[in-house]
Amino acid sequence: MQDETHSGNPWYVRIATLGTFFGLLVVLAVGLAPNLNTRIVGIGETFWPNYARDLRTDQAPPTCDLEDIQTRLAQCPAEGAAEAASLDEGGDPFAGKDPFAEPGEEAAEEEDPFAGADPFAEPNEAAPEADDPFAGADPFADPDEAAPEADDPFAGADPFAEPKDATPKVNCAALRNLSDRCEIRHATYTQIQERLTPGVKRFRTMESTIASIAKFPLWKHLLVLLVLLGGIATTAHRAHLSLRDPRNPLEHQVEQGAQLIAHLSLLASCYADRMVQHGSSA
Repeated sequence: MQDETHSGNPWYVRIATLGTFFGLLVVLAVGLAPNLNTRIVGIGETFWPNYARDLRTDQAPPTCDLEDIQTRLAQCPAEGAAEAASLDEGGDPFAGKDPFAEPGEEAAEEEDPFAGADPFAEPNEAAPEADDPFAGADPFADPDEAAPEADDPFAGADPFAEPKDATPKVNCAALRNLSDRCEIRHATYTQIQERLTPGVKRFRTMESTIASIAKFPLWKHLLVLLVLLGGIATTAHRAHLSLRDPRNPLEHQVEQGAQLIAHLSLLASCYADRMVQHGSSA
Protein backbone atom coordinates (compact mmCIF):
# COMPACT_ATOMS: atom_id res chain seq x y z
CA MET A 1 0.00 0.00 0.00
CA GLN A 2 2.82 2.36 0.78
CA ASP A 3 4.32 1.86 -2.69
CA GLU A 4 0.98 2.53 -4.38
CA THR A 5 0.54 5.72 -2.41
CA HIS A 6 3.90 7.17 -3.45
CA SER A 7 3.79 5.81 -7.00
CA GLY A 8 2.50 9.05 -8.59
CA ASN A 9 2.18 12.75 -7.82
CA PRO A 10 -1.24 14.31 -8.43
CA TRP A 11 -1.41 17.67 -10.26
CA TYR A 12 -2.21 19.61 -7.10
CA VAL A 13 0.88 18.20 -5.43
CA ARG A 14 3.04 19.42 -8.30
CA ILE A 15 1.43 22.88 -8.12
CA ALA A 16 2.01 22.99 -4.36
CA THR A 17 5.65 21.96 -4.85
CA LEU A 18 6.27 24.60 -7.51
CA GLY A 19 4.49 27.22 -5.39
CA THR A 20 6.69 26.36 -2.43
CA PHE A 21 9.83 26.61 -4.57
CA PHE A 22 9.00 30.04 -6.01
CA GLY A 23 7.74 31.24 -2.65
CA LEU A 24 11.08 30.36 -1.07
CA LEU A 25 12.85 32.26 -3.85
CA VAL A 26 10.72 35.35 -3.19
CA VAL A 27 11.37 35.13 0.55
CA LEU A 28 15.08 34.84 -0.12
CA ALA A 29 15.00 37.86 -2.47
CA VAL A 30 13.05 39.93 0.07
CA GLY A 31 15.54 39.03 2.78
CA LEU A 32 18.58 39.93 0.66
CA ALA A 33 17.10 43.01 -1.04
CA PRO A 34 17.89 45.56 1.74
CA ASN A 35 21.60 44.67 1.84
CA LEU A 36 21.77 44.46 -1.94
CA ASN A 37 20.07 47.84 -2.30
CA THR A 38 22.55 49.42 0.09
CA ARG A 39 25.46 48.11 -1.96
CA ILE A 40 23.91 49.38 -5.20
CA VAL A 41 23.38 52.85 -3.71
CA GLY A 42 27.05 52.83 -2.71
CA ILE A 43 28.00 52.02 -6.31
CA GLY A 44 25.86 54.94 -7.45
CA GLU A 45 27.67 57.24 -5.02
CA THR A 46 30.98 56.09 -6.52
CA PHE A 47 30.02 56.96 -10.09
CA TRP A 48 27.79 59.98 -9.35
CA PRO A 49 28.65 61.88 -6.15
CA ASN A 50 25.63 62.74 -3.98
CA TYR A 51 23.53 60.19 -5.87
CA ALA A 52 21.44 59.28 -2.80
CA ARG A 53 20.71 62.93 -1.97
CA ASP A 54 20.16 64.48 -5.40
CA LEU A 55 19.63 61.81 -8.08
CA ARG A 56 17.92 58.89 -6.38
CA THR A 57 14.49 60.56 -6.48
CA ASP A 58 12.94 63.35 -8.53
CA GLN A 59 13.54 66.69 -6.84
CA ALA A 60 10.59 69.05 -6.46
CA PRO A 61 11.06 72.38 -8.28
CA PRO A 62 11.49 75.49 -6.10
CA THR A 63 8.23 77.07 -5.02
CA CYS A 64 9.59 80.62 -4.77
CA ASP A 65 8.92 82.98 -7.69
CA LEU A 66 12.25 84.59 -8.49
CA GLU A 67 10.82 87.02 -11.06
CA ASP A 68 8.20 88.33 -8.63
CA ILE A 69 10.81 88.80 -5.90
CA GLN A 70 13.12 90.67 -8.26
CA THR A 71 10.21 92.88 -9.40
CA ARG A 72 9.47 93.82 -5.80
CA LEU A 73 13.16 94.31 -5.12
CA ALA A 74 13.39 96.80 -7.99
CA GLN A 75 11.37 99.26 -5.89
CA CYS A 76 14.14 99.39 -3.31
CA PRO A 77 17.14 101.69 -3.74
CA ALA A 78 20.54 100.26 -4.41
CA GLU A 79 22.30 98.89 -1.35
CA GLY A 80 25.19 101.40 -1.55
CA ALA A 81 22.85 104.33 -2.26
CA ALA A 82 20.72 103.50 0.79
CA GLU A 83 23.79 103.50 3.04
CA ALA A 84 24.97 106.85 1.60
CA ALA A 85 21.52 108.40 2.11
CA SER A 86 21.35 107.25 5.71
CA LEU A 87 24.84 108.68 6.29
CA ASP A 88 23.83 112.05 4.82
CA GLU A 89 20.71 112.26 6.98
CA GLY A 90 22.04 111.23 10.35
CA GLY A 91 25.76 110.83 9.99
CA ASP A 92 26.92 114.49 9.65
CA PRO A 93 28.08 115.55 13.13
CA PHE A 94 28.44 119.21 12.08
CA ALA A 95 24.98 119.49 10.37
CA GLY A 96 25.64 122.55 8.18
CA LYS A 97 28.12 124.29 10.55
CA ASP A 98 31.66 125.32 9.83
CA PRO A 99 33.91 123.13 11.99
CA PHE A 100 36.86 125.53 11.52
CA ALA A 101 35.00 128.72 12.53
CA GLU A 102 36.00 130.63 15.67
CA PRO A 103 33.66 130.15 18.67
CA GLY A 104 33.03 133.92 18.90
CA GLU A 105 32.07 134.18 15.25
CA GLU A 106 29.86 131.12 15.39
CA ALA A 107 27.61 132.47 18.14
CA ALA A 108 27.71 136.17 17.21
CA GLU A 109 24.22 136.28 15.78
CA GLU A 110 22.76 134.19 18.59
CA GLU A 111 24.12 136.53 21.31
CA ASP A 112 22.95 139.81 19.66
CA PRO A 113 19.45 140.53 21.05
CA PHE A 114 18.97 143.54 18.73
CA ALA A 115 19.99 141.82 15.51
CA GLY A 116 17.82 143.25 12.70
CA ALA A 117 15.99 145.77 14.98
CA ASP A 118 16.44 149.45 16.08
CA PRO A 119 17.26 149.48 19.80
CA PHE A 120 16.35 153.22 20.09
CA ALA A 121 12.91 152.96 18.50
CA GLU A 122 9.76 153.58 20.54
CA PRO A 123 7.97 150.46 21.76
CA ASN A 124 4.76 151.37 19.86
CA GLU A 125 6.75 151.97 16.68
CA ALA A 126 8.91 148.89 17.08
CA ALA A 127 6.00 146.43 17.24
CA PRO A 128 2.75 148.12 16.28
CA GLU A 129 1.03 144.89 15.41
CA ALA A 130 1.98 143.19 18.67
CA ASP A 131 0.16 145.89 20.75
CA ASP A 132 -2.97 145.91 18.60
CA PRO A 133 -4.96 142.73 19.24
CA PHE A 134 -7.26 143.48 16.26
CA ALA A 135 -4.51 144.36 13.78
CA GLY A 136 -5.51 143.10 10.32
CA ALA A 137 -8.90 141.74 11.50
CA ASP A 138 -12.46 143.06 11.87
CA PRO A 139 -13.28 143.24 15.64
CA PHE A 140 -17.06 143.48 14.90
CA ALA A 141 -17.20 140.45 12.56
CA ASP A 142 -19.29 137.38 13.39
CA PRO A 143 -17.06 134.67 14.96
CA ASP A 144 -18.53 132.03 12.62
CA GLU A 145 -17.71 134.21 9.60
CA ALA A 146 -14.32 135.28 10.88
CA ALA A 147 -12.76 131.79 10.87
CA PRO A 148 -14.87 129.42 8.77
CA GLU A 149 -11.95 127.22 7.91
CA ALA A 150 -10.85 126.78 11.53
CA ASP A 151 -14.11 125.03 12.44
CA ASP A 152 -14.18 122.73 9.39
CA PRO A 153 -11.47 120.02 9.77
CA PHE A 154 -11.96 118.94 6.13
CA ALA A 155 -12.03 122.48 4.63
CA GLY A 156 -10.45 122.37 1.18
CA ALA A 157 -9.44 118.70 1.46
CA ASP A 158 -10.94 115.35 0.45
CA PRO A 159 -11.15 113.15 3.57
CA PHE A 160 -11.22 110.01 1.37
CA ALA A 161 -8.24 110.94 -0.78
CA GLU A 162 -5.12 108.74 -0.72
CA PRO A 163 -2.14 110.18 1.17
CA LYS A 164 0.41 111.88 -0.99
CA ASP A 165 3.19 109.56 0.18
CA ALA A 166 1.70 106.23 -0.87
CA THR A 167 5.06 104.46 -1.27
CA PRO A 168 4.72 100.84 -0.06
CA LYS A 169 6.81 100.01 2.93
CA VAL A 170 9.08 97.13 1.86
CA ASN A 171 11.75 95.44 3.93
CA CYS A 172 14.52 95.72 1.37
CA ALA A 173 17.07 93.78 3.42
CA ALA A 174 14.70 90.83 3.80
CA LEU A 175 13.86 90.93 0.08
CA ARG A 176 17.55 90.85 -0.86
CA ASN A 177 18.11 87.84 1.44
CA LEU A 178 15.05 86.07 0.02
CA SER A 179 16.17 86.78 -3.54
CA ASP A 180 19.62 85.32 -2.88
CA ARG A 181 18.21 82.13 -1.36
CA CYS A 182 15.63 81.70 -4.13
CA GLU A 183 18.32 82.17 -6.78
CA ILE A 184 20.47 79.50 -5.10
CA ARG A 185 17.54 77.06 -5.04
CA HIS A 186 16.80 77.57 -8.72
CA ALA A 187 20.46 77.17 -9.63
CA THR A 188 20.73 73.94 -7.58
CA TYR A 189 17.58 72.51 -9.15
CA THR A 190 18.86 73.31 -12.66
CA GLN A 191 22.21 71.68 -11.89
CA ILE A 192 20.51 68.49 -10.62
CA GLN A 193 18.33 68.28 -13.72
CA GLU A 194 21.40 68.57 -15.93
CA ARG A 195 23.01 65.62 -14.10
CA LEU A 196 20.04 63.31 -14.85
CA THR A 197 21.57 61.64 -17.88
CA PRO A 198 19.99 58.54 -19.53
CA GLY A 199 22.56 56.34 -17.76
CA VAL A 200 21.59 57.74 -14.38
CA LYS A 201 17.91 57.17 -15.12
CA ARG A 202 18.47 53.52 -16.11
CA PHE A 203 20.58 52.89 -13.02
CA ARG A 204 17.96 54.59 -10.84
CA THR A 205 15.19 52.43 -12.34
CA MET A 206 17.10 49.26 -11.50
CA GLU A 207 17.93 50.47 -7.99
CA SER A 208 14.33 51.53 -7.28
CA THR A 209 13.10 48.09 -8.39
CA ILE A 210 15.36 46.39 -5.85
CA ALA A 211 14.27 48.92 -3.22
CA SER A 212 10.61 48.08 -3.89
CA ILE A 213 11.37 44.36 -3.42
CA ALA A 214 13.03 45.19 -0.10
CA LYS A 215 9.80 46.94 0.95
CA PHE A 216 7.57 43.99 -0.01
CA PRO A 217 4.64 44.37 2.45
CA LEU A 218 3.21 40.84 2.30
CA TRP A 219 6.21 38.79 3.31
CA LYS A 220 4.50 37.53 6.47
CA HIS A 221 1.53 36.38 4.42
CA LEU A 222 3.97 34.70 2.03
CA LEU A 223 5.44 32.69 4.90
CA VAL A 224 1.96 31.55 5.91
CA LEU A 225 1.29 30.56 2.29
CA LEU A 226 4.50 28.52 2.23
CA VAL A 227 3.43 26.64 5.35
CA LEU A 228 0.03 26.01 3.78
CA LEU A 229 1.51 24.72 0.51
CA GLY A 230 3.93 22.48 2.39
CA GLY A 231 1.07 21.10 4.46
CA ILE A 232 -0.95 20.34 1.31
CA ALA A 233 1.99 18.53 -0.33
CA THR A 234 2.75 16.56 2.84
CA THR A 235 -0.87 15.60 3.31
CA ALA A 236 -1.17 14.44 -0.29
CA HIS A 237 1.89 12.24 0.18
CA ARG A 238 0.62 11.12 3.58
CA ALA A 239 4.04 11.90 4.99
CA HIS A 240 3.13 13.75 8.20
CA LEU A 241 5.14 12.84 11.28
CA SER A 242 3.39 10.38 13.57
CA LEU A 243 4.15 8.02 16.40
CA ARG A 244 3.64 5.07 14.02
CA ASP A 245 2.32 4.48 10.55
CA PRO A 246 -1.33 3.43 10.18
CA ARG A 247 -1.76 -0.31 9.59
CA ASN A 248 -5.45 -0.77 8.78
CA PRO A 249 -8.23 1.20 7.08
CA LEU A 250 -9.65 2.43 10.39
CA GLU A 251 -6.33 3.94 11.43
CA HIS A 252 -6.03 5.58 8.02
CA GLN A 253 -9.49 7.10 8.41
CA VAL A 254 -8.63 8.40 11.89
CA GLU A 255 -5.41 9.90 10.56
CA GLN A 256 -7.14 11.68 7.68
CA GLY A 257 -9.93 12.91 9.95
CA ALA A 258 -7.43 14.36 12.46
CA GLN A 259 -5.53 16.11 9.68
CA LEU A 260 -8.78 17.55 8.31
CA ILE A 261 -9.66 18.92 11.75
CA ALA A 262 -6.18 20.43 12.09
CA HIS A 263 -6.41 22.11 8.67
CA LEU A 264 -9.88 23.49 9.38
CA SER A 265 -8.59 24.84 12.70
CA LEU A 266 -5.74 26.60 10.87
CA LEU A 267 -8.23 28.03 8.36
CA ALA A 268 -10.47 29.35 11.16
CA SER A 269 -7.44 30.86 12.90
CA CYS A 270 -6.32 32.65 9.71
CA TYR A 271 -9.83 33.98 9.10
CA ALA A 272 -10.06 35.28 12.70
CA ASP A 273 -6.65 36.97 12.32
CA ARG A 274 -7.81 38.58 9.07
CA MET A 275 -10.89 40.02 10.77
CA VAL A 276 -8.75 41.37 13.62
CA GLN A 277 -6.34 43.02 11.16
CA HIS A 278 -9.18 44.67 9.24
CA GLY A 279 -10.78 45.94 12.44
CA SER A 280 -7.52 47.32 13.83
CA SER A 281 -6.43 50.93 13.33
CA ALA A 282 -2.74 49.93 13.22
